[in-house]
Amino acid sequence: MIGSAYAKRLIRLEIFTVGDLLSHIPTRYQDYSLISSIANVQAGEIVTLKGRVVSAKNRYLATGKSIQKFVIADETGDVDATWFNQPCLLNSLKTGSKIVLAGTVTLFGLKREITSPDFELIRENAPLIHTGRLVPVYPETSGVSSKWLRSRVFPLLTTAITRELLPADILRELHLTGLDEALMQIHFPSRLDSVENARKRLAFDELLVRLFRGELRRREWTQLARRKPMQVKPENLTSFRKQLPFALTESQNQVIGELIADLKGTLPMNRLLQGDVGSGKTVVAIIAMYLTKLNGSQSAFLAPTEILANQHYQTVKTLLDPYGIK
Repeated sequence: MIGSAYAKRLIRLEIFTVGDLLSHIPTRYQDYSLISSIANVQAGEIVTLKGRVVSAKNRYLATGKSIQKFVIADETGDVDATWFNQPCLLNSLKTGSKIVLAGTVTLFGLKREITSPDFELIRENAPLIHTGRLVPVYPETSGVSSKWLRSRVFPLLTTAITRELLPADILRELHLTGLDEALMQIHFPSRLDSVENARKRLAFDELLVRLFRGELRRREWTQLARRKPMQVKPENLTSFRKQLPFALTESQNQVIGELIADLKGTLPMNRLLQGDVGSGKTVVAIIAMYLTKLNGSQSAFLAPTEILANQHYQTVKTLLDPYGIK
């Protein structure tokens, strides 16, 4: 469960449901999987360390800011862990606590130090999700960090009910990962190469949903959309063809016949006309506009740029002016 404040913040990430949260895919991963002994770390290394809190101190500066200094030790040595303006850490990182740190080691004098590291308390029978593994880094927004998202996503992966949409034979044929495994590996991968397999499966699902949605819209369109059929008189079309400064090609005439069949029907025409530059798509569109005008309706002709709009305007004007169409 999350509060209303976090719910409002998640809207900025377009997260409204549990499904949206599981679909919020990491952009990259921090490799904190290799745990080093403290004695072996060198300045400049990004390391993961496991140890106990030996001491914890909070110091206030003259500026009013504060420094939280902890000493973390394992059986090989110790290292300083430093945070700034987080006095609440003294309540959670108590002396004797087992902890995992991940960050960059620096030298402060002769002392090794790790500043503002990612950290995680070690709890019995609780897996590590912020350290000690490949750690997901998510798209974030103000007040919603990757650490917060990880702490919400991981429990969902073991408790949320997901339903496999694809039959087992399809999964085998297309070499696709199961949905549960894909979600686990995209968020908390065991290896980096498993991420690509998970991404392939989730991308397949997304495309499949888009195709189904398009098919449903098409069916709704054919069932619900209705209009008055247009009347197309052959003599009007013949007259228009004759005044053209060129003869229409066989392909253009074929498409015009298909357009007329659409216009005579009770479903609104919804058609994509493809062709190379100069193949005569514009004149086909103008004929459809002409027939629409003869049926007492209007047309809108859209173009992506002002230059192209002006060019089309001149073409349309030239061909329709003789019929008094403005």
